[in-house]
Amino acid sequence: MSILAACLRLLRILPPGLAGEAGRAIVLSYLAVSPRVRREIRRNHARLCGRPDAGFWLKQGLRLGQNLALMSKSGTRGLDKWLDNARLDGENILEQIMLRNGRAVVLSLHYGLWELLPETFARRGYRVCVGAGDQRDARLLAEILQLRSQHGVRYTDSLTEMRDALKGGSLVGFAVDNTGRGRGAMCDSVWPGFEVLRTPFVLAQECSAALVPMLMRKNGRRLTVKIGEPVYSPDEFGIWARREIAAYPEDWVFWGKREVKA
Repeated sequence: MSILAACLRLLRILPPGLAGEAGRAIVLSYLAVSPRVRREIRRNHARLCGRPDAGFWLKQGLRLGQNLALMSKSGTRGLDKWLDNARLDGENILEQIMLRNGRAVVLSLHYGLWELLPETFARRGYRVCVGAGDQRDARLLAEILQLRSQHGVRYTDSLTEMRDALKGGSLVGFAVDNTGRGRGAMCDSVWPGFEVLRTPFVLAQECSAALVPMLMRKNGRRLTVKIGEPVYSPDEFGIWARREIAAYPEDWVFWGKREVKA
């Protein structure tokens, strides 16, 4: 079993309190021995927030470790209650879109509790399909698939299936800042040279669907989903995303971003 898969398995089997402590220790240990990643975090944080913060990686590690531990509890009774009680800020925006044409492409990021966002809507009766590619690490993929199989969300890397799901009234979602697959679209409004995944924008245009930005995070003792007004371009999404990230920067994974190399 790979190290990443073993870490995720550990978080899944530990009780919530210990999982949180273990998650923070795992992420901080990884960042402590990864100077290249720390430099990337420092550079990207300064680009987005406009100021250097040499110690930001510590805050990033603590928050990300906590978020990973919470996401690892997908399918447990305790987390189900959290999801059912989550606050949906802007749900009326989504409801109006679905009532009008039933087609919405969700634009999200590797931010906060991104793995729980699809499950939150599935538990509220929405049909949900997520565009997701395979992991290079087969054992890690197996662990992730076990988490994702806890709820009625469909995951696919097939554009045909995404189109069919969208036309059938499903929410079709993407984390657009992943780096591994697909063509990119320029999104200079995050920072010059930043790219987002092009697929959801093309898919929305083809199917006359609304592009709806969403993020999910933990606020104190409650989960909150932030739903934004529809956007019409990568840069418009970037303006929204940059504002939300700047408000709670520790929740965004600041490394491994899509970017045009000079």
